[in-house]
Amino acid sequence: MKISRKVCIIMFILFFILLFKMPAFAGPYTDELSKCMIESTSENDRIEFVKWLFAAMSRHPAVRSMTSLTEEEINEYNEKMAKLIMKILTDSCREKAGKAIKYEGEIALRTSFNLFGQVAAQELFSNTEVTAILSEMEKYFDVEKLKSALGIEDTNAGAKENIDTYNNVAQAHLRNAAMAQEAYYVDNNTYCDSVEKLEGDKYDLHISEGVILQIISAGKDQYHMIAFHEKGSKKYHLIGPGGIVEEYRE
Repeated sequence: MKISRKVCIIMFILFFILLFKMPAFAGPYTDELSKCMIESTSENDRIEFVKWLFAAMSRHPAVRSMTSLTEEEINEYNEKMAKLIMKILTDSCREKAGKAIKYEGEIALRTSFNLFGQVAAQELFSNTEVTAILSEMEKYFDVEKLKSALGIEDTNAGAKENIDTYNNVAQAHLRNAAMAQEAYYVDNNTYCDSVEKLEGDKYDLHISEGVILQIISAGKDQYHMIAFHEKGSKKYHLIGPGGIVEEYRE
């Protein structure tokens, strides 16, 4: 039995999370701040966070030769991240941040940013091109040894895992389409009402086989998109800008 793509993705997400020093404390005010940070930021914001983290790690001697980032580019990422943090703490989540620090201490900030990083990692690894690379890792697993160590038994769960994978692919396409919509808006000062206009290298949107992506409506201020996989079990939609992928119930 092959290790499912879903398991591979989860492994990488867990690995990414371990990059953060996880505090054990999370009180009610910290929870409120964490929710605010996620709800008040867009997927673009969280991608900028991942870029900044990558830029910082790229200066470690062990990996420095693997990247070509210039000091100027790294400074740009630092500036963008500083502006985002300032916006969160002094504007979007000012009240909740103040209460969290007052009643639960500065650890509340660290805890909230840890969660913010986890959400950013999950979105990053749900990208279809990233999952395709991760799935290639399967061929290097000693499957029998791994199943034995983890107590995994052969069951009929494989079919459900496949359906879950197809559903995840549909969600990832919606997130990618949201990024393409934002890029399109920069060029045209309105959101796109046609998948064909978004698809391709210009807006970095590539539709995988079996995925159906539809733009229900789009205008100057908002867009609404739906996606599903022909072999999946659910439809998903996203209302943007700044929306989240949710199950679509007609």
